[in-house]
Amino acid sequence: MARKRKHVSKGKKGHRREVLQGHTRKGKRFIPPLVQMLNIRELRWADLIPELVWIALLLDLYGLREGSALALSFARAANDTKRNQPKKLFARAQAFSILTDQERQTVVTELEAGGTRTRLQAALEPITRMYPDYPIGFLGSPSPNDVRLDGMERLRRSLQQLRDRSSVLAMRTQACVLYIGFVTGVFKVAS
Repeated sequence: MARKRKHVSKGKKGHRREVLQGHTRKGKRFIPPLVQMLNIRELRWADLIPELVWIALLLDLYGLREGSALALSFARAANDTKRNQPKKLFARAQAFSILTDQERQTVVTELEAGGTRTRLQAALEPITRMYPDYPIGFLGSPSPNDVRLDGMERLRRSLQQLRDRSSVLAMRTQACVLYIGFVTGVFKVAS
């Protein structure tokens, strides 16, 4: 009977060490030491879909450039209302639920002044119509002239594409979240 060999690699100084040294095994998964020390919790992509579908709808209707610009203007307007507080990532829909009624009105006024509210309303109409309590529902529904007949089809298509986190729309949505985080100063890169 053949003897199993341990997987080993040579370190910088030529010392032999085990490949997963320091990792803790939980079932079939190995948890790295840094994740253990910082007690980092992994998020499942499926749990984030309802939080990010609003960005996907913007990207689906307006494309990458204009859709991300609209998402960023919405996030900036929300961040501007919280000037004296730590920055919040206004990419997840739930983040908008911390806004007070007065702050929501300020966001709406700022978006109207910038001319982006009607475009946001048109793209997000399927969510705001079907789920009025959705955290970004305070934007309101578009006027009847701006209602798109394909809204529910776009929502269905976007959700279907988001389920596959490696689809083009899902990757663009993730990139847009990072873009919002870096531009608004929530994410920082150490030099």
